[in-house]
Amino acid sequence: MTTDNAKLNYLKWRSRRGMLELDELLIPFADKQLATLNKQQQELYETLLTLEDPILYSHLINRTVNNNVELQQLINDIRNFHC
Repeated sequence: MTTDNAKLNYLKWRSRRGMLELDELLIPFADKQLATLNKQQQELYETLLTLEDPILYSHLINRTVNNNVELQQLINDIRNFHC
């Protein structure tokens, strides 16, 4: 297994939050889109996963906006993936 594959597998595993609403948003995105993201975007995704569940969910349902423009763009991409 390459380092890249190990990283993708780790991010997919971390996408499983245990909160149904987050799992429904993050797991399909991770399964289908993570491999298409460049390294910087994958690092942003990893940063996104460090957010606490209520904050992350609030961003993903467009209740709040993240101050980091690049992170907010990734949040928008995840949201748009489901539209």
